Amino acid sequence: MQLALQDAGVKAGWDGVFRVNSYHVGFEGEGRDRIMGRMVENLKKWCPGHAPLWTCVGVTALGMEGMRVEIEVVAVGGK
Repeated sequence: MQLALQDAGVKAGWDGVFRVNSYHVGFEGEGRDRIMGRMVENLKKWCPGHAPLWTCVGVTALGMEGMRVEIEVVAVGGK
């Protein structure tokens, strides 16, 4: 994601991210707690100074076979 933000010209990097959508395969049962925990851990790591709006959705499949997670961000400060 860091490379995508740089390529888009978001000078603030993760500080410019104000919305995160994540889509997860295997979100049911105990998988939910593990996924939520890892996402929160990583959001705190990459966005230590702010908390972007985050929507987390469990899905049965993603666009490519074997994909387990898809993360989409919206940021300000691009080209």
